[in-house]
Amino acid sequence: MHVILGAGCAGLSLACALLDEGVGEQIVLVDRRTTFDHDRTWCFWASSPHPAAASLATHRWPAWRLVGRDGRTVEHRSSRHPYLHLPADAFYAAALARLERAPNVELRLGERVIDVAALPDRVRVTTSAGGLDAGFAYDAMGGTGPLNRHRPAGAVELRQRFLGLEVETERAVFDPSVATLMDFRAGAQGPASTRAAGALRFTYVLPFSRTRALVEDTSIGGDAIPARERRSAIAAHLDEAWGVRGVHVLREERGALPMTTHPFPAVRGPRLLAVGAAAGALRPSSGYA
Repeated sequence: MHVILGAGCAGLSLACALLDEGVGEQIVLVDRRTTFDHDRTWCFWASSPHPAAASLATHRWPAWRLVGRDGRTVEHRSSRHPYLHLPADAFYAAALARLERAPNVELRLGERVIDVAALPDRVRVTTSAGGLDAGFAYDAMGGTGPLNRHRPAGAVELRQRFLGLEVETERAVFDPSVATLMDFRAGAQGPASTRAAGALRFTYVLPFSRTRALVEDTSIGGDAIPARERRSAIAAHLDEAWGVRGVHVLREERGALPMTTHPFPAVRGPRLLAVGAAAGALRPSSGYA
C-alpha cells in the first residue's frame, strides 16, 4: 500500500504519477479537506516541456513587470517562456478524474493525519479515523505535517502571506498581456499604522482581460496582517494605481508560504519520503516552487 499524506497539488500529482508508472498496489490519499474548490492560483514560467500543466493553463502572459514606489517600471518579455496561470479548480478536476478512473485509488477526505512512525517493515500512519500500515508513505502536507512539527531551531523562518481578490471593473483598465509581479506603489505601502513591521509588501496583479484581474496584497516577513486591512490595501491600489473604484469581487483567495532555510529532505527513510514543499520544493528566496 502507498499512503499519501495530503491531497493538494503535490499529493494529487504524485498519485497520478504513480498510476502513470504502472503502480498496481493500493494508493490511499488522506487529507483533512472535504471539498476541492477554486481556492488558489498557481503561476509559473513555461521554462521546460510540461504538456499536462500547459494544457490546463487558462492564461499566458508574454510579458511581466515590476513597478517601483516612484512608478518607474521594469518590464521583460518572452514569447518562448510565457508566464502561465493554472487555476486550482482546473487542476483538481483533471487530477481527480484521473484518480477516479483507477480502481486501486482511495481518497479519504475529512481525515486528519495525527502521527507517522517509520517501522522496520512498514510505515504506521495514524489518522483521526484510525491507523494505516503502508509499504510506502509520502509526506505531501507542505511542511505542516507531524514529520516537521518539531524541527530544530536555527533556520531563517519567513512567511509570504497574501490575500487576493479576483475583480471585475466597469472600465477597461488592464493590459491582459502583462502580469505585474511586484508593484510597490499605492495600497501596498499603506499608512504607517497598518504596515506589518519589517515586512516587504507589494501588490501582485494578474489581468485576464481588460476588465478582469486577480489582485493580491502580499507581504514577506513581519506579522500577519488582518484580512480587512489587505482588502482595503487592494481597494487603495486599484483606486490610486489604476483609477478604479467600486469593483465587483468575483472570489477571494489567501495563503501563507514558508520561506525558510530549513532543509526538507525528500528521503526520510527506506519507506518514508516527501514531495512538494515538504521536500524543499519552495525556494526560500521567493516562495516559488
